[in-house]
Amino acid sequence: MLQSPVTILLVAISLMSWMGCEPAQEAIPEDRKEYPSEWMYLQRAGADGIIRADAVEQAILQAELATQRRRSEEEAWELVGPLNTGGRITDIQLDPTDLDIIYAGTSNGGVFKSTDQGASWEPIFEKVGRMSIGNLAVAPSDPQTIYLGTGEANGSATSGAFFGDGLYKSLDGGASWDHIGLAQSNHIGRIVVDPQDADRVFVAAAGLLYGKSQERGVYRTLDGGLSWERVLFVSDSTACIDIVMNPQDPDVLFASMWERRRFPHRRVYGGVTSGIYRSQDGGDTWTLLAGGLPAPSAETGRIGLAISPSQPSVIYASYTTNPVTNVFDGVYRSLDNGENWSRVDDGSIAGVFASFGWFFGNMRVHPNTPDSVYIMGLTSYYSWNAGWNWASHSKSNVHVDHHALEIHPLDPDFQVAGTDGGVYITHDGGDNWEHVRTLPITQFYTSEVDARFPERVYGGTQDNGTVRTFTGAADQWERILGGDGFYVIVDPQNNSNVYAEWQWGNLSKSIDGGNVFLSAVNGIDPADRTNWNTPVVMNPVNASSLYYGAHRLYKSTDGADFWAAISDDLTNPDPDYLGGEFSGTISTIAVAPSDTNVIYVGTDDGMVQVTFNDGEDWEVISEGLPLSYVTRVAVDPYDALHVYVTLSGYREVNYQPHVFHSFDGGQYWIDISGDLPEVPVNDIIIDPDLDQTLYVATDLGVWYTRDGGVSWDILGTDLPMTVCNDLTLHQQTRKLVVGTFGRSMYSYDLGQPTSLNGPDLAQLDFAVYPNPMTASGQIRTTFKGPQHIQVDLMTMGGQHVRTISRGGVPAGTHSISWQLRDEPAGLYVIRLTSGSHVTSRTVLIQ
Repeated sequence: MLQSPVTILLVAISLMSWMGCEPAQEAIPEDRKEYPSEWMYLQRAGADGIIRADAVEQAILQAELATQRRRSEEEAWELVGPLNTGGRITDIQLDPTDLDIIYAGTSNGGVFKSTDQGASWEPIFEKVGRMSIGNLAVAPSDPQTIYLGTGEANGSATSGAFFGDGLYKSLDGGASWDHIGLAQSNHIGRIVVDPQDADRVFVAAAGLLYGKSQERGVYRTLDGGLSWERVLFVSDSTACIDIVMNPQDPDVLFASMWERRRFPHRRVYGGVTSGIYRSQDGGDTWTLLAGGLPAPSAETGRIGLAISPSQPSVIYASYTTNPVTNVFDGVYRSLDNGENWSRVDDGSIAGVFASFGWFFGNMRVHPNTPDSVYIMGLTSYYSWNAGWNWASHSKSNVHVDHHALEIHPLDPDFQVAGTDGGVYITHDGGDNWEHVRTLPITQFYTSEVDARFPERVYGGTQDNGTVRTFTGAADQWERILGGDGFYVIVDPQNNSNVYAEWQWGNLSKSIDGGNVFLSAVNGIDPADRTNWNTPVVMNPVNASSLYYGAHRLYKSTDGADFWAAISDDLTNPDPDYLGGEFSGTISTIAVAPSDTNVIYVGTDDGMVQVTFNDGEDWEVISEGLPLSYVTRVAVDPYDALHVYVTLSGYREVNYQPHVFHSFDGGQYWIDISGDLPEVPVNDIIIDPDLDQTLYVATDLGVWYTRDGGVSWDILGTDLPMTVCNDLTLHQQTRKLVVGTFGRSMYSYDLGQPTSLNGPDLAQLDFAVYPNPMTASGQIRTTFKGPQHIQVDLMTMGGQHVRTISRGGVPAGTHSISWQLRDEPAGLYVIRLTSGSHVTSRTVLIQ
């Protein structure tokens, strides 16, 4: 394992390789690097910048009740993958008595267990809405006893958006779990179990990330979680991020405290209360340590700890400084149980935490050799001489961003690492690493299906770029563009044209099917505000025409060779809106398939606007909608005035609707959230073959309605109830694909168009023309089978005006003529009813 120290240059080269950086791509602006994904939190926060925990709890309860009433005969979702890409691992635990058993906790995908040294895995913690894992601990004296802390404690906005609900315990190796308390701890940094007593446990509780809270610090239980006592508390802004126990004297503990507060657009990740505390009486009393450690300072950030299993008087600590970036500030070692400390690093790992040390901080010590120490950051390093010199512990094939490392006490050459790219295993102490290619834990932002070859599925992912599978096999995915992946579009007429982007709207285009990408932002002003997930859509009837959303809308008519703005600023002009300088961007674009001059946009600061003339004029239509992040605008495929809006954000008052429908191009909105849980809705699909049937992707799975939103239910079975970000429908095969944020991608076979509405109901669709009309008009419709129909004229408010036609009709195409009477000019609804099936169209009478 002895190697020459690596340089920071090599780290940078490794990082660029993993991000897939292209020469044609511009660097992300420096200020935005500091706030890479506040997007995920801001979507869900209220106007006060807070996600209400009680609102989350209520939504989870609604979803749990819905899972209980779900019909068992429904189709199951099928895993699309990837299995071989990976995703963020927050913790690894090994069974100390069995080399075959591995546990992996994930950022937002629950816990997986392997019983064959990582060859295969099974999910063992599928709690609705609680899929974010902070830490795991296997009891050394009873490996069937496992403690699990929910809520990733790494200080990212993502972890702040998906906080946990405390501690769980299993007595059967993860087969079943019981909640055992600390429900308001939000994020768990570390759990340690007494080696001789599985009921004696200490927990490092980080507490609320976005705000102050009392339930943080060190907690102790002596009865396996039946009761808890807080034994160390520093302040309501100071997390306990790490804790270690002397395995030979379990009354000796060290805890690192971290003063941290995150706000919607800034963070203070350091302070004078950050420091290392020691207890020598089992947690009854604690002392702040000094003796050579950095003095308490407003600059002191996250601190990592490690204790030598073979010589517990040897302790290591990694320090950071700068309350925004938490850059590396040294490795310190104590040889006398924490009384005295010396800085021992040689300076070669100054960039180990890059500029976001709040995301890292774990250290480990070899089980047999106190001088062998490991530190995890952007990459991982190993010192063979007590920290004086360092070499790379990870290889070029190991993904960056290291969060976990466990070394098996029975065979120290067998090590398991966890990164943002998944799980890696070495059998030779780190000389060679194998990537586990059987874990469905990728975090997707978007999904896409090749129209011509639906087995070819694409998606944009967190930290793993834009990925695809050509075969449809779950273990045969490849990366085609680096960075964080977002919107990806495959030209339905020529699938050699592929558009993909990385964060902040850095759009690229490939003309060879995704092998080579070149920048495709010519004409877009680099000074424009863009979203972390910048929307790019294709004209549904002209593949050469595309739209790109900054704070204004751009259009290209030549396949993204050049862009021109077709609007002014379309965002909220209110300077006091929560978003401030980091919002004010277009978040969604919808082009009407029936009239592509009609374009709708939604913004991250609560605005919805429409143009009826391809951008020459714009109208604000968000009056009557909640002031919330607009996740999607979708247009009926047959009627440009039928439009749907979905919103993110948890409720701030008694009720928070998340899905709205307008029959008249946004002049009047109807809440169609029905009995949908009050949970952020991230996408909506209008079924083009089944009227009044909608599908929505939410933070708690995929739901559908077949009555226009009066009632909603969970779609299908076997889809983990985790965050679902994006839906794509391949109409020809009726395959619905969902990209989840933590459990990879799934597909659902919607079957024939009658499958959800019953076999006796035929497809209903009709057109009204002319529209607008002045004296008379026609309704044209086609039926697959004989129907008994009724056609009614309604006001926009739902009042019945008169019945236009009623009676039985055979299969085929029919035209129904009708004359205006004395109806006042204005917008009306024509409703066609057959049995329990209803469809409607808006008509303007002049």
